[in-house]
Amino acid sequence: MLNGINLDKLGKYVELITEKPVEAISSYGLSVIIQNGIDNNEIINNIDSASCAGNIYSMIEGAIFLSFTQDNKEYLDNILQHIDTSIINRIKI
Repeated sequence: MLNGINLDKLGKYVELITEKPVEAISSYGLSVIIQNGIDNNEIINNIDSASCAGNIYSMIEGAIFLSFTQDNKEYLDNILQHIDTSIINRIKI
């Protein structure tokens, strides 16, 4: 544990980000979740699921990197709050 960050979990996220980024975003990842939301009329239908997933993934990836290198989990907390309040609220029906 480093400043409230579980390093074991962080290591798994870093591994996924660095070794399998396409899989994390596309075939069974975030874009599928977003597309399912569009198909189920939970997310507005003019959203490009792959682009939206890539943007969210990039924000999380950057926040993980900053949280780890700066030893400050606030970066990750802040971006997750931003995704929840700004991004999700903007795209949901």
